[in-house]
Amino acid sequence: MGILNITPDSFYEESRISKSSDLIVSAGKMIAEGVDIIDIGAQSTRPGSSLVSAAEEKERLVGIIPELLKQFPEIV
Repeated sequence: MGILNITPDSFYEESRISKSSDLIVSAGKMIAEGVDIIDIGAQSTRPGSSLVSAAEEKERLVGIIPELLKQFPEIV
C-alpha cells in the first residue's frame, strides 16, 4: 500500500505533495514497486488539524483522480 498525501497540513511534512506532476511521479514509483492499493489522503489526521468540509475534500480528490487514471489506466 502506498499513500499520496494531498493535504496541505499533514502530520508528516515530507509526505505533503501539492503539485500534480509530483503526485504522478510518486504514484508511478509506487506502482513500479508493486503496490496493490494507493490511498489518497485528502483530509489531515494530524493532531490539532482542522476538519475540512466534504466539498473541500472532494475538490482535492477530483483534481488528481482523473489525472492518475489517465496516466495509469491499469490501476483501477
